[in-house]
Amino acid sequence: MASFAVRPAPPRTIATGPHIEDAVVDEWVEYVDKVQQRVLEQVAGLPVAPRTDGAVVGRGHDWADALADIEWTAGDVLVVGSSTAGPLERVFLGSRASKIVRNAPVPVVALPRGAVAQLADEAERA
Repeated sequence: MASFAVRPAPPRTIATGPHIEDAVVDEWVEYVDKVQQRVLEQVAGLPVAPRTDGAVVGRGHDWADALADIEWTAGDVLVVGSSTAGPLERVFLGSRASKIVRNAPVPVVALPRGAVAQLADEAERA
């Protein structure tokens, strides 16, 4: 499971300095780590649990840097869920997902949001 923390360089007019924003990003990453661990525990509790390799957070000043921050291996595939802005049965990528797809160094599978719920239901029934 991968999440991405993209923090552009702060504007030169900010008087608080870059360390304030670093603290905010660090706190966000800590929160995301906890959420990822809870999700992995739920997945491990499924009747037929898929193999997982854990969770990571890629950091960078842009999307390319954040995706490059993760140590991708041969055979990795990135799955991106579609945005809630599009029709339920179609894939509509939001602005962040589009940037992830454009910068992904591995193959990407984009799932319509209705398929995500259906796959979760099937996994729980299995």
